[in-house]
Amino acid sequence: MLRAIPNVPATRKHLMTIEDLLRLRDIDSLSVSADGSHFAILVRQGIPERNTYRTGWFAGAAAGGDLVFIGDGGDARLLTFSDGTTLGELTGGPSRWSPDGIWVAYALQRQGEVQLWRSRRDGRVVEQLTHNAADVRDFRWGRGGEVIYFTVSPPRAELERSEQLQSWHGYYFNDFARFSEIINPGYPPRADRQDLPVWVVDLKSRSERNATSEESESFERLRRADASGEPVINSSHELAWLARSNGNAAREPTTFTVTTSSSINASERLSCKMAKCSGPYVEGPWWSADGGRVLFWNLDTHTGMESALYAWSPKTGSVSALVDSSEGLFKECTKATKRLLCLRETGTQPVHVAAIDTQSGAIEVVADVNPEIKNIRFGNVERFEWDVPTPTPKLFPKRCFGYVLYPPNFDAARKYPVFIAPYSASGFHRGDVGDEQPLFAYAANGIVVLHTSFPFATSKDLAGAALERALFSSELGFPYLTTMMKSTLRALDLLVARGFVDDARVGIGGVSQGSGNSLYMLTKEHRIAAASVGGGYIGPWLYYSTTPRGRAETQDWYPAPVGAGLSWWNPIDIAQHVDSIRAPILFNISALEIEQNTSLLRSLEDAAEPFDAYVFPGEYHEKWQPAHRQAIYQRNLDWFRFWLQEYEDPDPGKAEQYQRWRELRKLRDAQDTKRAEGGTESLKGHG
Repeated sequence: MLRAIPNVPATRKHLMTIEDLLRLRDIDSLSVSADGSHFAILVRQGIPERNTYRTGWFAGAAAGGDLVFIGDGGDARLLTFSDGTTLGELTGGPSRWSPDGIWVAYALQRQGEVQLWRSRRDGRVVEQLTHNAADVRDFRWGRGGEVIYFTVSPPRAELERSEQLQSWHGYYFNDFARFSEIINPGYPPRADRQDLPVWVVDLKSRSERNATSEESESFERLRRADASGEPVINSSHELAWLARSNGNAAREPTTFTVTTSSSINASERLSCKMAKCSGPYVEGPWWSADGGRVLFWNLDTHTGMESALYAWSPKTGSVSALVDSSEGLFKECTKATKRLLCLRETGTQPVHVAAIDTQSGAIEVVADVNPEIKNIRFGNVERFEWDVPTPTPKLFPKRCFGYVLYPPNFDAARKYPVFIAPYSASGFHRGDVGDEQPLFAYAANGIVVLHTSFPFATSKDLAGAALERALFSSELGFPYLTTMMKSTLRALDLLVARGFVDDARVGIGGVSQGSGNSLYMLTKEHRIAAASVGGGYIGPWLYYSTTPRGRAETQDWYPAPVGAGLSWWNPIDIAQHVDSIRAPILFNISALEIEQNTSLLRSLEDAAEPFDAYVFPGEYHEKWQPAHRQAIYQRNLDWFRFWLQEYEDPDPGKAEQYQRWRELRKLRDAQDTKRAEGGTESLKGHG
């Protein structure tokens, strides 16, 4: 249980360590009381030595001040999709405030059960509300705070019996979408039921029962109101909302447009005509404190990847950025009287609660759950941009962005090795997507970090499967891979041109796209000296990994790798081009995804190419277990210091690791000699 955020005095600053990164606290949920005076957050902290998490619910005043512990957060929970599958991303259930702002209700998972709890905002009372035979799924306060409506899954005992019978009988092959689901514990996936029963817990009698039809309808009205986004009203009784335009899922995305009306029934509407006011990713809206402008978040029109808080004046038609992307990454924003309360990250400050003044855009930190960070000595963090080199401009924005993380003792006269984290550079520079690369620890140990974002593929004309087919079109040169590669390498070129980076000592790595696209780069780029990936790449395994059900659901864009289909796969199947890879590769692979990597691992082994591989049990696409994250952080730091700095940690417990890596170095050198003598160098640069 996480019971307190410590009061940490300022001390002499030290360099970031892996331990510092592992002990960071995350905020998994934010809610604001109806009167905007208070908020509640769910805080989580990893404990690697026990391979678990500490969690706790805290409440605070929107105006600022100390946080109050109000209850245990229970077991850390994985984000689960409607079919029962997960990618390994940690999440927190929502909290909901009582109408009077005194109580916070939340669903808590403990010992395999999810039940409903509530806490007073002063932390003096914490009580379990339900003892249901099934897990709580969703809930809303009802009847002025006298009851809470909630839905539940089928009873746990019923699910256990059903799954046991299925496992004894044998799972039906076509019940799965992918083979990885079959081998992973906790499956088969279950279709999400839309007709979950509604229950009621009476807060006076503490009794819980099935809801009446009238109570079920009340719950559905409350849930629909939250989902649709009720119009917001200013002091002049003007409405503002996001008007929805449903696109064709195969051709056009659903878009939202900021719209207002001066009539209470919205009979006369005024929509913002500026491009900044529409798109698939608009969030909000809210009225400014004076009621004259409508505020909303949207992706900027510059890189198409960073969000800004825009302010639109219906009277003048003008649109301006109240808060731009340079102020950080904002999530879960909610109106709190004259301010917005949000979860925010900046380049050097992990997640915290921040308030945005709706008139001026001024930002104030309201709650810092990582006070230790003030005692970390960071190097300079610099944002920069570049043109996206692409032959298909309609699929990608013209500009891309990233950050340079300088070592704290940076000396421009030196030549530094560089590590590229190539996936998503927004927010706190912790470990890129998947959180496997300890970026600030690299910088603290003398490695310049180039944290870039892949250009975000988008199109006004294409969506869904049609966009996927364009991105993987062989006629267009596989833009998904080639454009992302060229954009990343252009950023590297700009950094190398400054003179303080050694382009013979370049590392790269990541998870998901950061894995597959990095591996693809290794077949094209001779400067990359070492790589570490979380596993996975674009290869024929994609075709064979899906069942008939999976192929029907995903409208696959790739052909069968037989006959003519082989010519489509050949240019991008990394396993067929391992002789073009010079860089040694470290694999940290989840057990769920090992089958995706077997052909590549065997091809590297057969070709005597240097690699080292580890498999982590009980993991998914993203690795969530603290002990595994610790092992991967430390191994990655050792790996890149070995290959980019010729450094070995004197810890005797790592002797076997370094002995193995020295043999890999001999293997790499032998391959280099073989290529040079044979005149068959296949790495022609980064063209």
